[in-house]
Amino acid sequence: MSLRRRLIRARSAAVLSVGAMVLAAGVVVIGAPTAAIANECTPAGANPMGASVPLGSEAAYTIYTTGDAILSNPEIEGTLAIGGTATFGDPRGNANLQYPIYHGGIGGNADYDLPQIDGVDNRVLLNRFASDPATPKIVQVQVQDGLPVGGAKIIDQTTPAGYVFGPSFDSAGTTYYPSTGGNQSPQLDSRAQLWNGGAGEATFDTALTDFGAYFPEDTGAALLSETDYVAPNVVPGGTPNVALNASGPNQIALVDLWAGLGDANVFTMSSFSAQAPLIVKVSPADVVGGVLTLPSYANAGKDAPGNEGISYLLFDLSDITGDVTIVAPDRPVRGSIYAPDAHVIFPPSAEGGKEFEGQLIASSFSALQNGEEIHTNLFLGLLPCSLVEPGGFTLQKALVGVTPADFPDGTVFEVTASWSVEDVPTSQVFELPVDGSMVAGPTDLPVGTVVTFTEATAPDAAGFDFVGVAFSPTSVTIGADTVTAVTATNTYAPEPVETGGFSLQKALSGVTAADFPDGTVFEVTASWSVGGVPASQVFQLPATGGVVNGPTDLPVGTVVTFSEVTAPEAEGFDFVGVAFSPSSVTIGADTVTAVTATNTYAPEDSGGGGGGGAGGGSDSGLPATGVDVAGTTFIGAILLLVGGLAFAAAKRRRLS
Repeated sequence: MSLRRRLIRARSAAVLSVGAMVLAAGVVVIGAPTAAIANECTPAGANPMGASVPLGSEAAYTIYTTGDAILSNPEIEGTLAIGGTATFGDPRGNANLQYPIYHGGIGGNADYDLPQIDGVDNRVLLNRFASDPATPKIVQVQVQDGLPVGGAKIIDQTTPAGYVFGPSFDSAGTTYYPSTGGNQSPQLDSRAQLWNGGAGEATFDTALTDFGAYFPEDTGAALLSETDYVAPNVVPGGTPNVALNASGPNQIALVDLWAGLGDANVFTMSSFSAQAPLIVKVSPADVVGGVLTLPSYANAGKDAPGNEGISYLLFDLSDITGDVTIVAPDRPVRGSIYAPDAHVIFPPSAEGGKEFEGQLIASSFSALQNGEEIHTNLFLGLLPCSLVEPGGFTLQKALVGVTPADFPDGTVFEVTASWSVEDVPTSQVFELPVDGSMVAGPTDLPVGTVVTFTEATAPDAAGFDFVGVAFSPTSVTIGADTVTAVTATNTYAPEPVETGGFSLQKALSGVTAADFPDGTVFEVTASWSVGGVPASQVFQLPATGGVVNGPTDLPVGTVVTFSEVTAPEAEGFDFVGVAFSPSSVTIGADTVTAVTATNTYAPEDSGGGGGGGAGGGSDSGLPATGVDVAGTTFIGAILLLVGGLAFAAAKRRRLS
């Protein structure tokens, strides 16, 4: 991973992480830091000790470890951030009960700012607090008039077992001590955090539960290894001077520095600046029997202006792993020490342990120098880096042929974005809401990174088939400080409906086509309904029986019925009726059903002849008069009966 990439990643990813967790913890964060983060790549360069600067802060810690620390020297004038367990006291170290932590100005430099944790100035940040039972310590976070005030924070307050918060025994501050203990018990006592009826307890809390989440990625090793250095000139003399080349960062191997110093154990520096610091490269061969001996910068850290050189001197131990005991022949160890993979040990004074003035980054740390203090001189040198603002992309779903309402509630489309940075492939799956809401992708990708997109499986929409997805743009080449909007458009089409149809044909019974005028057709109406919408169509069927095709695209299952309202007349015949075979059609898949409409006719009545024959007529062959003989005979009989009855009645009247 490139230096620029690591710097940006450290800045963006970790800042976002802290922001999210701080908000989750109920702490309101307004805006972003107004000044550059110390390990951020700026036009002036980047600080290789930037990992000790909390995110959102502008100042570094004096002592920063990712692991455990033992603190058993007399005192610290500075700040402390321990990522493991901070154990105060050790039989090999100072035996005093008190372990004060000051800002400075007593024996060391006080010209520095405090780092911030959760937006508050901080002097001590501990993942866990402990005290050695054989040499217990009362750790005292002190307040000095006119100097910056910072308190203590403990991330894991479950240890030591039985510890509680209460009012300080000798001040108005707050102390962390055994619940059954007293003023001589091992404790962490902060005079910078007033007890105030119990309110002081909460000031020890942290918004985050992960020590590492407060800090950016450590890019110091990459900065130190990728820098193009110039060489300084070691000028011998009573006190040799290391004359720096002002054109850029200077580097010298420790073995070469010792060679240039001759018989001297100390040196001065000239022409140093933020852009021209001195990096002393330490190799594993320099560590003899686990001990690393360093020459000392001649000027004390407190004595301005001569102390300024300490802040531009760094011993690079990035190639050293495991335990390394650091000593100096006769002066304090001065300058910053970068040892991210080492356990740095300042041994007891009897074993060469010296005062330390500078800044330290280490995996773990043991301060055992009995009578020697630790003072703060933060590293201010900068190393070149590539200043390129990163970019990113967003994703959004669009639909064609369907609407969000065609999908179940909560439907998301999974789109995979893929890219590679320094030949390391990376991919990330994004869930795009069906309603088209925008989803943010990363915004810290290096300029020039090419991002491609895929969507393996598209959600189903009832009644529709997925056609395909198109990304616009099809890929993204990351631009500087640019966020590219990408739209993933999914196209759907209605599912193909299985269809069928029917045909019609006229059949005749009792007549033939010759009994009709030429061109005679029979109008048959077919009726059906699709999707609740009724439809009908009239078909003209030739008397000759020719087949007439109906529609063939009716959905499967559609029921078609038939009717023939009026049948053509055939001379000499009466229309009896029409019959459809089949009487109705249920459409089958890819099937055309043949329907026959059979019309039946019968000969008309002739009107002559007797004996009830249709059409009648006399045996003489004379034309029929149209009079019904049977009817006439019946009427005559009635008349005779009426007349007879009248005659009998009249006779009775005369007899009477």
